[in-house]
Formats: sequence, structure tokens, C-alpha cells
Amino acid sequence: MEETDTAVLPRIATETFPPWVVCPQCNRVAANGHDVFVKYFEGHALVCGCGHEFDWWDTLLEQVTEHFMLRGAFEAIGASTSVFEIEVKADANVELDFRKFGVPDGARILWLNYTGYGEGPSPIEFHGNTPHQRPYDLRRFIYGARWGRLPAVGRVGVAATWIKTDEDEAAISQLVTAAVSYSDADYRSMVLAANIAAETSITRAVAAAVARYANKDTTRAFLADAATYSYQLKVLLPMIADLFRSPQLPEHIRQRLDALRRLRNEIAHEGKAKRPISQADAGNGLTAAIFGEHYGRLLHSVVSSSEGAAPCSAPSAG
Repeated sequence: MEETDTAVLPRIATETFPPWVVCPQCNRVAANGHDVFVKYFEGHALVCGCGHEFDWWDTLLEQVTEHFMLRGAFEAIGASTSVFEIEVKADANVELDFRKFGVPDGARILWLNYTGYGEGPSPIEFHGNTPHQRPYDLRRFIYGARWGRLPAVGRVGVAATWIKTDEDEAAISQLVTAAVSYSDADYRSMVLAANIAAETSITRAVAAAVARYANKDTTRAFLADAATYSYQLKVLLPMIADLFRSPQLPEHIRQRLDALRRLRNEIAHEGKAKRPISQADAGNGLTAAIFGEHYGRLLHSVVSSSEGAAPCSAPSAG
């Protein structure tokens, strides 16, 4: 085998696609970002360029449950995809540094595809004695396997779906964990992570609202000992939305988040769910968590920018 060749990696073409969904009517690609969720919560119609009006919940749920090419759920949580070409040589390793092709340093690779073009060498990702994929490793080695008397040099199309989160984005990091577990059909782990994602985002918004009327210690004690996540979903969330003139969380999503919460409790307290978790159940739960995370983000923004009551100087809870 020849030694690693890092010189034959010309930057032929690179294009990075932001998170997207497909219009159910015309199959055109539409952007998937926080602003789209905000429009949905505000009750605005979502219209494709073809003129078709579609429901954002139904569209994203379909994307998650179909999980097309094993990456649909990743795009639903906000992952981007970088597509490019490289050149490989037969019987040689090529070092592939994804940072040179649109993937930022610190990103996590969630899905990879290598497709050889024509009759050139077949791309095989090379590994050491322990074939364990490290999602944060942005350097890989591609071996060109030649079968028979095929050409010694060929082109390979590469598609990498990735996401980068900051250290303070705990809710989004949990969504990533949930989506990876969902893709691996590890639905128990998915439920735990998805519930944490939604609860973290929603509780952050609720805490910001309560802190307008109580000090930090009282707010923390109130949400930990009295108004736990169940009561936040059922009581505090609609009250706060009314108080701060924010869009309400749609009832069908609230119900799904509550079902996800109950399922999480079954697993956490009993070690397993009372009944097997189907792929459809998991898809509904993950989609609800995605909407819950975005709603918590919206509500927190509304509360933080509001000119409502200032935090009071209530005594600490004793």
C-alpha cells in the first residue's frame, strides 16, 4: 500500500446547504430556520414558491419520520450539509480535512456519504485497529480500492451533514443527542434527550418570566419544588404567553410534549416504557421536542424584550 497522499486533494467544488425541508406539493427545497417556527407560532401561513400552503408541523413530522437517507431528522434539528468532490488514487490513502470544505472547526458530523463517479477507484474510509467513528474528528482517510483493470484515478462525491453548537446551547445539544439516538433506533435514549431539550428551553423562558416578580432564589425554589415541568406546560406556559402577549404554544404540541414527559418518567423511574416505543412514537416525540425548543426560545425572547414589571425584591425562600 502506498503512503498517505495529501497532495491530490484539489478543491474542485463545494456547496453548503442550510437546514431544509421539501415542499409536499412540488418537492422544492424550503429553508428550515427559527424564523419559520416563529411564523408558525404566530399563525402565519407558510407558502412555498409554487403557491402551495403547507402546515409546518405536518411537514417537519414527515421529514423526521421518513428520515430520508438517514439524515432527515438531522436536518429537522438544524443541521447543514456540505457537498463537494475529491480525487482519489487507486491503492492510496487521501487525507480528507472537512474544514477545507465548508465544515467549521468544532462541528459534529452526523451523516456521511461517499459516492464514486464512473469507473474510478471505490472510496473506502480507512481506519486503524479500532473502527470507532469519532463524530468530532474532521480529518478522515479515504482509500481508493480498485477492482480489476479500472482507471487508477477517479472522482468521489462527498456529502457531510453536520451541526455546530455552542457550549451554552444545552437544549440544542440535547436535540442533537436525541436525533442521533433516533437515527440509531435507540428510542429510549431519544426520549430522555428529547425531553431534556424541550424542558430546558421552556423552563428557561418560564424562569425569565417568574423572575420579573420574584428574586433568583425564590424563582429557583418555586420551579423546582412547586411548579415543576408538568405544571409549567399545563398552567404557567399559557399564563405567561397571555401576560407577555406572546403567541401560544399550539395545544396539540403541548399534549405531545406532555406525553413525551410521561414517557420520560416511565423510563427514568421504571427503567423502561410501559409499552414498546415505536418508530412513529419516537418521531412524534422528537418533532414535538424540536417545536418545544423553538417555542421556549421565542417565549424567552419575548419576555426578555418586554417592558413589563421589573424583578421584585422578594425575600429568599426559606
